[in-house]
Amino acid sequence: MRVKKILTPVHRIATKSVSQDLITTAFMSSVCVFAVEALFKRLHSLGEGMSSLSPAVLGLNVGIVWMISLFILGLTGSRALTYVLLSLAATASLVANYYKSTLRYEPLLPTDVTYLGEARLLLASAGINPWIAWVSCVVTLAILVLVATWHLRQRRRGQRSPLLLRSAYVIAGASLAILAASFNNDGNPLRRAYEAAGVEWIFWDQMRNYQSNGFVAGMLYNMPTDPMDRPHDYDEAAVEALLETYSDRAAIVNAGRNSDSLAETNVVVVLSESFSDPANLDGLVLDEDPIPFTRALMMDNPSGSLVSNAYGGGTANMEFEVLTGLSVANLAAQARTPFQSLLPGRSGFAEFAGLIGAEAHARAAIHPFSGGSYQRRSVYPLLGFDTATFEADMPGAERLGDPATYPYVSDRAVYNEAIRQIQASSDPMLLNVVTMQNHVPYEGKYPDPIGVRAAPDLNVEVSTAAGHYLRGLKHSDDALEEFVREIDRLSEPTVVVLYGDHLPPLWPELVMTNNEPLKRYETPWMIFGNIDLQDASVSGPIGPAHLAGRLSSAMQSPVTPLMAFLNDVRKEVPALGVQLTLNGEHEETSLNDLPSDGRDLLDKYRLIQYDQIEGQSPFAEEFYKLD
Repeated sequence: MRVKKILTPVHRIATKSVSQDLITTAFMSSVCVFAVEALFKRLHSLGEGMSSLSPAVLGLNVGIVWMISLFILGLTGSRALTYVLLSLAATASLVANYYKSTLRYEPLLPTDVTYLGEARLLLASAGINPWIAWVSCVVTLAILVLVATWHLRQRRRGQRSPLLLRSAYVIAGASLAILAASFNNDGNPLRRAYEAAGVEWIFWDQMRNYQSNGFVAGMLYNMPTDPMDRPHDYDEAAVEALLETYSDRAAIVNAGRNSDSLAETNVVVVLSESFSDPANLDGLVLDEDPIPFTRALMMDNPSGSLVSNAYGGGTANMEFEVLTGLSVANLAAQARTPFQSLLPGRSGFAEFAGLIGAEAHARAAIHPFSGGSYQRRSVYPLLGFDTATFEADMPGAERLGDPATYPYVSDRAVYNEAIRQIQASSDPMLLNVVTMQNHVPYEGKYPDPIGVRAAPDLNVEVSTAAGHYLRGLKHSDDALEEFVREIDRLSEPTVVVLYGDHLPPLWPELVMTNNEPLKRYETPWMIFGNIDLQDASVSGPIGPAHLAGRLSSAMQSPVTPLMAFLNDVRKEVPALGVQLTLNGEHEETSLNDLPSDGRDLLDKYRLIQYDQIEGQSPFAEEFYKLD
């Protein structure tokens, strides 16, 4: 009887605590989900509020956040601290998603957590003053300290959640974390619940996927998964047959090529950040051509247009395709940031030196920013580069604009570093160069922006930032002219491949919709040097995986089996992109509408790429070797 009298109040206290915990966290979770979903749609001018989400899907999204809030409550033991942390997380997610989707038309992804180590790049890209960011962090920390102090005082007064309940909350949250981490595994019950609620995943466009299914469901869908599905006809014999076919095809091509054309030649591959031709867009009126030298250089050398994988971003994806000859479009939707989702943790991968037959060259990379950006510090060795030069290795390098707001090293300084390394090397060099000068932000960067406006019939304002971007292009054009002169002065044979990675994220949507979809993704490419080059231009746009083939054609150098294969692909499917695909007539098409020859080649492409990424055949490396 005495024990019963003691346990009854304890039971009542525990029951009351559980009820309060569950009700208040459920309410807070609902508020967070409704706020994030509604604001996401409003900020992107969708105007549908919550109406596009079914009650079942919305309920699942709320349930996920509810479990997260209980997990936090279990760890902290404080409802107040849980509410503050949950609100901060929701606000941070919404702000990050807004800036990223505005700049790149791509939502926040789980792999973006790696950018937390690149605060300077994030703030500069969003145009946020670093001092404002620091003050915000200090204020946030002060709020957390005040809430934690209040919570400790409450605990001293005996107002604390029972330890058993807190343990149960942590276990529930941890169980959810396991389900979330394996969301894309076959039979995952959480994914089955979403699909039973009517979710239809839009794997080809993650912005639309988030809009249709909600922010929470979109994040879950993009949790890590296998980078590629196993092709139904994949086996060692199939890979060997393809290798034999394209080894023979390469031998035929190489019979007419100069086997020594690359032997003593420096090869420089330049990804020029946000480099594009604004004259390619109908509806823009410019007071000055920002790239007159580039235009003349392209007229006199192999050149053309490239199809980017994204509008306003995706630099490293372009770099991946150029350096490996593999396609991001062949990867699972959740793995389409290969520098972050595919390469880390591997002992090696396909190498550009092998792709073009330059394995005897000294290999180096230059990127005038942090080595942590897209994890390049760890990725470059996997792609075969012996050394890498980052911003910290270029003290005193020239910058254009106020370094506090525009911290990026100029193109001129990067080109000077490339020339310095070529001159310092006793061996022919293979250099991969990625510039930063024209990275966002642009607003107010230069004292003399180039005037630009939309055509009168469009009746839309062009942002003042556009004029600063154009002036940056002119600085790039001038730096390129100096670089060409320096290349011509070199005593060593040197060839340069230069390409733009994507358009800047600043043109009015009315201007973009006034153009065919392809123009949203077209950037220039060109090949030049101080040696005679063959005309390797093609009649229309190509994908980045085909640039190595254009280099080989311009130099008449031998091709590897993979390059021989890609040459066949280029004729039928010149551009295989995440956003659009082109057929042999350089017309936009869907994969299903390609001719049978094109579809067959893409099936072979996926088989070869799967073998490079997931397969275990002994032939993978042979595709990157000359006979």
